[in-house]
Amino acid sequence: MWKALGCAVQGKGHVAKGICCQDKIAGLEKNGVHAIALADGAGSAPLSHFGAEKAASYICERLCSDFDFMYSDGSGGARAREKLMAGLLSVIRGLAVEKNCVMKDLASTLLAVAVKGDAVLAVHLGDGVIGCLKSDGLRTISRPENGDYSNVTTFTTSKTAAASVKLIKGQVKDKKAFILMSDGSCASLYDKRTGNISSGLGSFMEQSDRCNSLALEAQLIESFRHDVRDRTNDDCSIAILYMDGESFPGYTGLGFQEKLGLLNTGSYGRSYKDADKILSFIAESGATLKSITSWYHKKPARIKRALSRLERMNLVYADEGVYRPVLKVTRKDGGMLRLEDYGE
Repeated sequence: MWKALGCAVQGKGHVAKGICCQDKIAGLEKNGVHAIALADGAGSAPLSHFGAEKAASYICERLCSDFDFMYSDGSGGARAREKLMAGLLSVIRGLAVEKNCVMKDLASTLLAVAVKGDAVLAVHLGDGVIGCLKSDGLRTISRPENGDYSNVTTFTTSKTAAASVKLIKGQVKDKKAFILMSDGSCASLYDKRTGNISSGLGSFMEQSDRCNSLALEAQLIESFRHDVRDRTNDDCSIAILYMDGESFPGYTGLGFQEKLGLLNTGSYGRSYKDADKILSFIAESGATLKSITSWYHKKPARIKRALSRLERMNLVYADEGVYRPVLKVTRKDGGMLRLEDYGE
């Protein structure tokens, strides 16, 4: 099953100036197609956050509706690109009328990936990076387009947009994830000299088979808020489409010895019993310390110690007073997540 996760975090420069996050991400599952998109609003365009949001949602809809046509286009992708950009300009033109502005006020870059069966489509306009995770590591599918200067790129409203947009098609094969990154995120996660994506991102994605999707997204957001955006003043965003494998059966599917090894208790005793009970109880939607105590009928101090140990082992995380599992508790772990923006 393909799943999506991601975040768009307001950059330090925009926080200082009181400017909203201009990066927007979107995800959609429709007609057997799984799609993600990322649009980076132009810093010089005052309403680019509206344009970026419209562009990201539009491309997801088009990829899900026109995937077969775009993938099998016999003109080498020319007709598909022409139809795609004509439709995009039409919706941006309508948005300009709605916002009472000129189209360039809504300018953004645009990246997207869609998967249907074993077929893959990628769309790239402007800067930012599209990559994938294969069995032998991370690979860059499409590099940034900056022309002659690093701070100049092509936007959705540029005159050269239709001629500049890239439509890349391929097959899934051994690809386990697809990654979209804005220019701000590239400052931390992409080496422009070598064209390589940070190996740390690959290590993060390797957890996807074992980790709960909500926990993965929480870890991603935390990393972007406190690490990734420290290297730039720009907004930082990422969207990931990943294949959720079935090699890990979930905590409840493990045998007794496997649970002992995972919980690192060595034998059946208080530590094992507390951890096992707590993980099973918080499986569905998390629980507060009070609700765990009421259900388990143990002293709060004992339960706090057990929770602290589970947190140190990265098996549980606290979210505003609610303890949630990091591990997948069952084999199935939801579907497409809703991709959202996160400011301060």
